[in-house]
Amino acid sequence: MRASNVTAPSQQELQHLHEQAINRRYDLRVCNPAHGGFYAYMARYKDTVNDADALDHLAEEIVARQARLTHDPGLYESFGRLAELARWRARMLRSGRS
Repeated sequence: MRASNVTAPSQQELQHLHEQAINRRYDLRVCNPAHGGFYAYMARYKDTVNDADALDHLAEEIVARQARLTHDPGLYESFGRLAELARWRARMLRSGRS
């Protein structure tokens, strides 16, 4: 799957995703095992939500994992959105906006 098939989320979508991520509890014991890696990254996003450097590092890890998900378009897109969310949040922190 080529990255051009996935549209970048808007600022409004990113803000909504951020609010969902920080207000959600991630219990990996009860999630779909196929999605466990995604939820683990979501939990890490929540844990690092105020650390721009950690968010950048997380985004890099997510993109590396995403590259191996070409067999599942839904997860591929979800990982891409989460990586973009982490990069967006890092930019917000660096610009002084929270």
